[in-house]
Amino acid sequence: MNEIDIRPWGKYEVLLDEENTNIKKISINPGQKLSYQSHQKRQELWVVVKGSLSIIINGNNHKIFMGKRC
Repeated sequence: MNEIDIRPWGKYEVLLDEENTNIKKISINPGQKLSYQSHQKRQELWVVVKGSLSIIINGNNHKIFMGKRC
């Protein structure tokens, strides 16, 4: 069974956890937000599968819609 962690902003489910790869399904409740993140030694790929997402990258706000990647 996959690990599921409930947070105040929603939840995440670990789908794959290997030495060099980690895949999570993140569900963010409407109106909630995550804290700023900064990573020097890893890459991230986000795919919006329902609704839309507002993200801030280097101080610039971007709106991402369902089916788009960021």
